[in-house]
Amino acid sequence: MEDVPAVWMRLRIGVAAVGVIVGLSVFTVFGVHYNNWNAAGWGLMSGVIALITLTVHIYSTRGLSQKDERKLKTLMLMGCFFQLMGVCGFTVYLTLAIVSNQGNTPTILANVSGLAEASLTRLVYDYDT
Repeated sequence: MEDVPAVWMRLRIGVAAVGVIVGLSVFTVFGVHYNNWNAAGWGLMSGVIALITLTVHIYSTRGLSQKDERKLKTLMLMGCFFQLMGVCGFTVYLTLAIVSNQGNTPTILANVSGLAEASLTRLVYDYDT
């Protein structure tokens, strides 16, 4: 019965490690290759959040969370702060899209296949779902 929590914790550590790698990859690809620093910044923030999650899970596995509660509380507070930043960013993007009366299709596709204007609302919605 004790193996089940250890397996779940290893799975969570693996998912968090993949999150760190994907976040750093998004930062590199969107920043360097596409020169889209806005998307690169959000990818980096995603990687940092995954790193915080990975750190908390490793602390929990090694039993350090009971010894150093102050460090754990700091990491959890940082996670909450980043989550609040994400919600604020989503709200700002949504507000800008509504005020600008943007459509639902990207402008890149408009040039290629004759579709309508870009939609920041649609892009943010697709990213969040």
